[in-house]
Amino acid sequence: MITLRKVKNRKVMKRILLLLFLFIYLFFHSQNNEIPTKKDLLLVTENTCLYGTNLALSDFKKGIYNSFSYGLLIEMSPKLDIGLNEFYKDYMFKKYRINMQHKGCEVGYAEQCYAETMNKLILEKFGSKVFKRGKKTAKKYLKEK
Repeated sequence: MITLRKVKNRKVMKRILLLLFLFIYLFFHSQNNEIPTKKDLLLVTENTCLYGTNLALSDFKKGIYNSFSYGLLIEMSPKLDIGLNEFYKDYMFKKYRINMQHKGCEVGYAEQCYAETMNKLILEKFGSKVFKRGKKTAKKYLKEK
């Protein structure tokens, strides 16, 4: 005859065995036998502000002018200005060789420092109103066409 005490012992034993198997499963599946490669180590060092700043300086010296923006992108244009943003980006690239891109919402240290450094260098080279001038000119050309 099964007593109440035996039933409680079985329930406790089932729980103990379940927890034991769960612990063993997690222990063996959490082991990582891979040795970090150079690529893994580079990913860690590439996410520093110093790396982003140095990359921006290097690109600028090579004549590569990237103006990256981050965050939520909201483009509100009147009906007359449909296509202005794409025309503006093309115009800025053809006139100044500035590659303008929106990179999304996620920003690492390197990306943020790259963008800040590059934008400062672009403004120093082409003038503090280069983007306003470019947008104004792009609007003018777009209306003529």
